[in-house]
Amino acid sequence: MWLSALRWLLTLPSAVVGFFLSVQGTLALVGLLENLCVGGSCTDWKFLPTGVSIYLGITVAAVAVVLLPTLIAPAHKHHTALVFYALGAVAAFWMVTFTGEPFMLLTALVAGGVTTWRLWLRFGGAR
Repeated sequence: MWLSALRWLLTLPSAVVGFFLSVQGTLALVGLLENLCVGGSCTDWKFLPTGVSIYLGITVAAVAVVLLPTLIAPAHKHHTALVFYALGAVAAFWMVTFTGEPFMLLTALVAGGVTTWRLWLRFGGAR
């Protein structure tokens, strides 16, 4: 009983940890790409390798925010996936107000949506 309650309590922190680990990984990758850059124009996010790494980081963050809590939840996994997709979507909408980049929002929504759909099918939401 207490283990089940502990697993429910760990769902939200797992989403936050997954998000921040993916952000740190993305920042490390961007830093590495900047160190490999010879010219001065490589720091702009529109530079192809930097842009790809940022969008890859957004995808990993969206997947982590949905996947980790769903795997930790002791029951109702398909509903957990939906709840955390909704929370991630709200966070993505909030973050796009700072970046002004709608394609970053679209990337997060699609990656989280595909992950949610796959988890919904996997854990019995389609029955």
